[in-house]
Amino acid sequence: MIAGPRRFGRRGTALAGLVVTALLAPACGGGLLFAKDSRLTIDSPRDLQPVSLPVHLRWTATVRRSPPAQYAVFVDVLPVHPGQNLRAVAGSRCAGVPSCVDEALLNRHSVYLAREPRLDLETLPILGPPKGEPDVHQATIVLVDANWRRLGESAWRVNFVLRRDSTP
Repeated sequence: MIAGPRRFGRRGTALAGLVVTALLAPACGGGLLFAKDSRLTIDSPRDLQPVSLPVHLRWTATVRRSPPAQYAVFVDVLPVHPGQNLRAVAGSRCAGVPSCVDEALLNRHSVYLAREPRLDLETLPILGPPKGEPDVHQATIVLVDANWRRLGESAWRVNFVLRRDSTP
């Protein structure tokens, strides 16, 4: 007689499910929260709206200012990781030296600081889209503290299209 598959019963199945969940849970989320954060809303430009230079970014924020928070706007580049300092955009040789990184250097890396919920971009990175394709840019806003360390995991993005006739 050939033995069939062994039955665990409801308790055994539930226990096996808990073990699998416990083993896989840390690998799935990495501790990140995947919830919509409505503390900030980008008002303009609207997503994929055609714009001309200068681009006027405007947003509404209900962020507590204790400790004082600033906004870091990343244009066409990925933002720093949660908890990471903006100095990281300068690379490893310069990131550990506070005097090596200033707002001008951040701006050259397409990172801009704003203390109020608005930013005017006079220039944009040249992406060189293929002929006939729209010139799409992305702005990502994150919160940073007074020491330029990213606060939390939230990021707010908007894509907009630069009108070609507005470029020099």
